[in-house]
Amino acid sequence: MYGGARLCSVHSKGEPLDLWFELYLTGSYRHIIGFEAGETGRARVDTSYGKTGRNPWYPLINWGWDRPKLLAYLQQRFGVVWPKSYCWACPYPTSSGSLPDHMARAERFPEQIVEAALLEYTAQALNPLFTLYANSSLRHQLHLAGNTRALDLLAARLDSEPWSVYEVRRVLTPGRSAWCRSWHGPRCAACLAYEQQHGEPRPRCKACRGLPKQSCTRRVPDCYDDKKKGTVWRSVRRLGGLPRHVAKASLDRFAAAPGRELEHTASVVDGYAFGFDRVVTLQRGERFPAVERQFVAAPASVPTKARDGFETAWRSARAAALSAPAPGAALLPVA
Repeated sequence: MYGGARLCSVHSKGEPLDLWFELYLTGSYRHIIGFEAGETGRARVDTSYGKTGRNPWYPLINWGWDRPKLLAYLQQRFGVVWPKSYCWACPYPTSSGSLPDHMARAERFPEQIVEAALLEYTAQALNPLFTLYANSSLRHQLHLAGNTRALDLLAARLDSEPWSVYEVRRVLTPGRSAWCRSWHGPRCAACLAYEQQHGEPRPRCKACRGLPKQSCTRRVPDCYDDKKKGTVWRSVRRLGGLPRHVAKASLDRFAAAPGRELEHTASVVDGYAFGFDRVVTLQRGERFPAVERQFVAAPASVPTKARDGFETAWRSARAAALSAPAPGAALLPVA
């Protein structure tokens, strides 16, 4: 829910379909899309994906059929209540109003929903904001739905999975300033004509801000606002693969050093060990750029990785954000 562009359908539907079309179709063809009557906005977006020979058609919209009418037709035609497909890792049920149906399917397929819950737990260990849904965790929703079967399976998986201790570092850059958004970026024809006529630019208008490629390439000091968060760069380093209790004990030993403290976040479901443990060795400041560093215990499913150029960005942001020397936390002993 926090990743920006919603690319799951692009990767799992659009790209395979486009490849199939290129391999097996030539010339003009009709592409039938099952958007319902209330999804005209999705149809407008879909028509912008122009491919040579593709002629999209939206029969349900043309007929004025919504989902209930379609389901009634299918039941009359085939004598069954047609089930909805189940993407257990989907983050959108809370925003689309289909959470009760989603939880009902989780009751039918507890093993599948546990895969999503395990994924969410690991992501949230590295970043407390990374719940599957925008305002709630999957574990909490399973608890509210009374799905103890899935919760028990998740608890068993967390105990049986190999664990690790991770070093997690983040660089938080300053956001783009209002001044930069007003003066830097593509300009519409009217603003370009004004500049040519008067010999100087004027602040970008609303039409300018609707043009593509809005990022600024000038990067002068006034382009940044140290009160706004910009891009976040992250480095994750996995330190060993261990049983859960050993990883927890390693983090406890690390936290026992002077100047460190173990932070525990309680479980969202009473009776289950779904909490988190972390040691923060570098706390971010209130202005940007900012840096932070922490050590956390979590399932060992996240590989060591960092965005290209992270170390350079880390050194630069740390020098700008801190007057103190680098944190002296040594590598966590996991042996």
